[in-house]
Amino acid sequence: MACLFGHKWNGCKCERCGKTRDEGHDFRPVEGKCMEKCAICGKTRGTEHEWDGCVCTRCGATRHEIDIKGGKVFVLNGNIYVKGKCKNCGKEIQQPLRSIPANALGQCSAYRNGRCAPYGKDSGYTCSWRPGNWTSCNVYIENMKYYHYWDL
Repeated sequence: MACLFGHKWNGCKCERCGKTRDEGHDFRPVEGKCMEKCAICGKTRGTEHEWDGCVCTRCGATRHEIDIKGGKVFVLNGNIYVKGKCKNCGKEIQQPLRSIPANALGQCSAYRNGRCAPYGKDSGYTCSWRPGNWTSCNVYIENMKYYHYWDL
């Protein structure tokens, strides 16, 4: 009954009935996290990391970037990984290799009119990729022969 004739909003919360809405929030940073919290209703939302090299200065999360050309590529359980040193801090790490995922049609997203075209550039190869088996990709096979890394 308190809001029969309208709410009395204080930002995102009605002062009369306590109902909240998804506007008018008063978001403030949460110490030690990449998150903000509304001082009125308690709703939270994530924020961008603030990277200083490999470490987020807000939350302490880490990220490393391997120099693929200097790394070693290997297949483990059908997935492609690269092992090498981080470009920023020099730490030896291994991580899944950035890959081109299948699109909605179950094709490699570099597929263009029957051809392999990573980043929109025709590679000169007929697309040979099969879902779940990157080692069937002609671009992968050629790169591994000559460069021992895979860069799509």
